[in-house]
Amino acid sequence: MKMFSAEAHLIVCKSTGGRWRFNLELHATEPQSEGVLLLEAHMDQTAYVPVWLCSSTDEPEPFTANFTPDTPLQFEVKPAKGMLPVRGSASQDEEPPCVVSYTCRDMGKTLKGRLHIQTKGTQYSFDLRGRQPVYNPPNRDDLVARIDNRLRRSHKAGDAQQKKTNYVVENIRALQQSTRFAGAQRPKRGD
Repeated sequence: MKMFSAEAHLIVCKSTGGRWRFNLELHATEPQSEGVLLLEAHMDQTAYVPVWLCSSTDEPEPFTANFTPDTPLQFEVKPAKGMLPVRGSASQDEEPPCVVSYTCRDMGKTLKGRLHIQTKGTQYSFDLRGRQPVYNPPNRDDLVARIDNRLRRSHKAGDAQQKKTNYVVENIRALQQSTRFAGAQRPKRGD
């Protein structure tokens, strides 16, 4: 159903001669929500939920999708206009008629909004909830710490065979040998 307001006149006629006229005001209020769309996203990430709707007629039906003015800007719907498929014609591989997205920009806050999808004769309403996923801290009983304080045999054998090297002495010897072959003159600083 769609929201609308209208005036009508009700005229009651009696067969023996009497006529009464009544003015009527008809108000169709906003329809109840079709359901709640819960979108959970981590900080600065976007979550998507497809909205699967079908035409209420035997033909594909054009629709428009929009939010109420109090819906936060973190919610988005695409496409804003499109066609609802005929009931039973949608296959598993087909894309949904519209997709709602939520981008998390606030810590610890559940945002609320409302989505309206309107066709020529029907209006669908969905409550929206956007939040961060619930954090479940790790259970201490599930955590097992293992520390191995023993060396493998291959490491122990390698330590005994490894020769200890004094790199300073080796560098001095290499420098002395290179200067002997270069003509016994040391290079001056600045050359």
